[in-house]
Amino acid sequence: MDKTQFDAGTGTLSLTPSAIVALAQATRGLDPLSVEARAELSSGGLLESGGLHRRLMPVAETIGRSLVRLRLDDLLSRGSGCEGWIDASLAVLVESNHPQRVAGNVVVAPRAFVPATLARAVLLGPRTRSKVGEPLELDAGLLEALLTAGGALDADQIAGLLDPGEPVWLETLAALSRGIRGRWRAGVWWNSSTEQPSARLIEIVDSDSGLFLVTTRPRGAMGTRRIELRPVSSRQVWRLLCALVPPADQVTEPLVP
Repeated sequence: MDKTQFDAGTGTLSLTPSAIVALAQATRGLDPLSVEARAELSSGGLLESGGLHRRLMPVAETIGRSLVRLRLDDLLSRGSGCEGWIDASLAVLVESNHPQRVAGNVVVAPRAFVPATLARAVLLGPRTRSKVGEPLELDAGLLEALLTAGGALDADQIAGLLDPGEPVWLETLAALSRGIRGRWRAGVWWNSSTEQPSARLIEIVDSDSGLFLVTTRPRGAMGTRRIELRPVSSRQVWRLLCALVPPADQVTEPLVP
């Protein structure tokens, strides 16, 4: 799908970035719609009797007055993922598999269903528990090299680059270099009374060796970026997704789209 389109019979909706902006502006009473924006919404079937289709009003209201913004990125497939707008009761997610996100399918769900929607999008499910127990800190560049090695590195070669102190980590890192199931990052941001804006971020490497949480650490002595790779279970990832969207009492005012 490469254009804005709404099928009132089935309820399916796809939106381009320009259509999303137009919906937000129309809902928030900002600048009047441009001729181009009105033409796009009209040709896509989003208008009726000169105004927005009545079934789309909750979607437009959520986008225009969102309390929380969300973004999910598939880090193995550039451009694939989704963007989201969440209000007190509803979530609107625009999913796209196009490198330039020309248009994306819209998923509308209750706010409480956001974790399940994200879990489905990243194919979260039962995984073999990692053999390693404690987390490992390493240079971010080394992790990138391992995840793009295509099987070029074995445990002995990795040992020459890094000495984690645990042979089992060498085996695990070598397995990661042979290929992973997925790698994704989910983040949200919102306005709070203590910080403008507040944000939360989750990054996960999904592999046959288990699931690993990636978090940023203080920079190294030479200014190199450092990360921590921590083994986690599917249940722990699910709990992180459930805690991603902040409670309503932590949000002070809507975000500007």
